[in-house]
Amino acid sequence: MAFTLLIKTPMKQFLLCLLIAFSLSGCNFPTTLPISDSEKPADNFARHFFDNLIKAQTDSCFAAMPPESQTNSNMGLIVGASKDLAGCTIKKSVVVENKATYLLSSGPKTAGYSLSYEYYLDKDGKSRIILFQTRIKQKEGAFYMTGFSGGYLTTSLEESSEFSLKSKAPFQYAFLSLIVVVMVFMLISLFFVLFGKMSAKKKITWTLIILFVNLPRFLIDWNTGHLGFHILAISLMGVGFMKTALYSAWTLYFSFPLGAVIFWFMKRSLLENENISPGPTTEKRLVGEPEAHGSIPNS
Repeated sequence: MAFTLLIKTPMKQFLLCLLIAFSLSGCNFPTTLPISDSEKPADNFARHFFDNLIKAQTDSCFAAMPPESQTNSNMGLIVGASKDLAGCTIKKSVVVENKATYLLSSGPKTAGYSLSYEYYLDKDGKSRIILFQTRIKQKEGAFYMTGFSGGYLTTSLEESSEFSLKSKAPFQYAFLSLIVVVMVFMLISLFFVLFGKMSAKKKITWTLIILFVNLPRFLIDWNTGHLGFHILAISLMGVGFMKTALYSAWTLYFSFPLGAVIFWFMKRSLLENENISPGPTTEKRLVGEPEAHGSIPNS
């Protein structure tokens, strides 16, 4: 009942929706990238190429390259990669990069694909993880492997890019503390706007100012500790986190709460203006009291 009374006005409902949207943003992150129907032929081509490397079918891998790339040096690379993967069996694979570019032309479809996979392998009873990156070209209905590379990983990309508080530098903890301070400061400011003695129009205006007028923005790469800033960057609530790719490092940021600071400087005048009653004032007179007439007599 009490909660219903708190959000019964449209302005409070508006603010509640904004807070809920912020709390839910960025909560769900996928663990693998999807492959669209138009990209499945290129995905099958890349997976088949990797299977042939494991099975030592080097001639098939060599034939999958474009004619201009079928050189002795590339054949040597294919043979070397096949020897490294000999005896491995695939347990599972995860798509970690999926980019496609299409060239507009009146002729046959021409496209390029950048597909990368995280393969979980088993060799002689030992588990291994390899990052396999490919560059594929589609021309006149045929697919060609224009480039590939691979390397073993000590841990999965998901584990290496997850958010953790362990083994961080003191300034990283300080940066995280500033994020919390800014968040609390803005929530307190919003509370005073919401329950302050102001008109609904002013409350909505100042809510938007506090939520969005936050700059400059300060960022930190949580894995490496590298710092950065953006002079012009407006964001909801002035704090947040993001990832530029599926398994990239976490980037945390906060912005100077300029809108909230301005509100606190103007808070007193805003409340004083609301306390002033609009319209002309009239003098109250007691019932039966005679009205004053004439001038003041000389003593």
